[in-house]
Amino acid sequence: MIVSPAPWSGEISDAPVRIAWVLFCLIAMPTLLRMCGIPSEMLSLFSVAAALPGCVAPLPVLGIKKAESKDFILIAGLYALIIILSAVINLFWLPLLNNLGISYCDTQEIVRLLQNAKFSGRIMIFLSGCLLTPVVEEVLFRRMIYAQWQKIHAPTAFAGTTVLFAVLHFFISGLPGLLIMGGCFQYIFLKRQNLLSAIMLHALVNTIAFTMSLLFIQEI
Repeated sequence: MIVSPAPWSGEISDAPVRIAWVLFCLIAMPTLLRMCGIPSEMLSLFSVAAALPGCVAPLPVLGIKKAESKDFILIAGLYALIIILSAVINLFWLPLLNNLGISYCDTQEIVRLLQNAKFSGRIMIFLSGCLLTPVVEEVLFRRMIYAQWQKIHAPTAFAGTTVLFAVLHFFISGLPGLLIMGGCFQYIFLKRQNLLSAIMLHALVNTIAFTMSLLFIQEI
């Protein structure tokens, strides 16, 4: 397990404040915007856009550099791993939830929004989920939360950040898949010493999920 700090040319010194702001935008702001009457398909885009300034810093500080061929090879391999492991674990996870009598939703809220959204709404969901969210969440979890956690207790930073990533998505039926994704995002970030690799893998996962959801909606 890779836990050594990456050789960034700087640190996000005000990370705790940024973390608080980004988490507020991602978790609380959608509810506040909904209370103000903002259409559901706009909630995520507005919330992620509001969080984006908290993730802005010079590229060397963020640990973003030019991607190499090894980055793309690892992205492809980890994406396949995410799909395979998630499918296998769900064969046991969902029956377990049923046996325990735990209620859950089969699909995330964003998929349900796609079902009812018009073309413009789907564009907003794409911009939010496939472009902005990977940037915001990877800066938040890899470059800020992981970095702060590592300074406090390095041995648990990898696992702790992975679990936090999964839990904060509030999607119990997809929890195993989210844990796998969080671990893969964290791994590629540290393995390649490049936040861009994690962002691209995250964007790939979300974009393919978005595309598959649209195809499923058209079929029904």
